[in-house]
Amino acid sequence: MARTRLLRTKNVRLRTFFWEIRTAFVGANRATLRLFAKALFLTIHPQWMYRPLREQVRSHRYAFQSIS
Repeated sequence: MARTRLLRTKNVRLRTFFWEIRTAFVGANRATLRLFAKALFLTIHPQWMYRPLREQVRSHRYAFQSIS
């Protein structure tokens, strides 16, 4: 129950944050908004861009074993 309440408050905060950004860029065109959203996403979640190092090593090891 507490976890759902925490997630709900987190979602509300994120929604209000993005709503403030959206109202700030009302006059901006779609390309500007897309660039801003992409930059914001990459700064907030940079760890989503890459797989963890363990997975990279594991997949490389399997690929190497299949060759030899």
